[in-house]
Amino acid sequence: MKKLFLQAAFVACFLTVSHASFAERNDWQNLFTDIPTISLAEIEQRIDDLVLVDVRPKFDYDRKHRKGTTHMSFSSRMFMLQMEDLISKNQGKTIVVYCDTDNCIKSYRAVEKCRQEKLNNVVLFDLNKDMAEASQDKIYSQL
Repeated sequence: MKKLFLQAAFVACFLTVSHASFAERNDWQNLFTDIPTISLAEIEQRIDDLVLVDVRPKFDYDRKHRKGTTHMSFSSRMFMLQMEDLISKNQGKTIVVYCDTDNCIKSYRAVEKCRQEKLNNVVLFDLNKDMAEASQDKIYSQL
């Protein structure tokens, strides 16, 4: 009985540590390897050819959002219909999906869903990934 308890405690501890380190890294790109992304620098260069879509719940969007963005909750049952409508109204533009929070998987899932439905002009912006790459560049440039 004691051995079983220790094994269960070890597994629970391992899962907790693994989950915490995974969440701290915001490492969704390892789960979604085929999702096209866009960097902050690319957004700044191409802003006139882009439509920015925040996929968080409306409550979060209403509290704080970037000027000029469109809200489209990924949790909504109407998400795909809204996305198709947005794309048809913005022919020739790239749709940039993002979450304006740390550690948000909704944007990854939204782009994945669009790709499954053959909406191929939809890309992901992950500020956390962009910031991580920038900090890595700084580290290497200081060596």
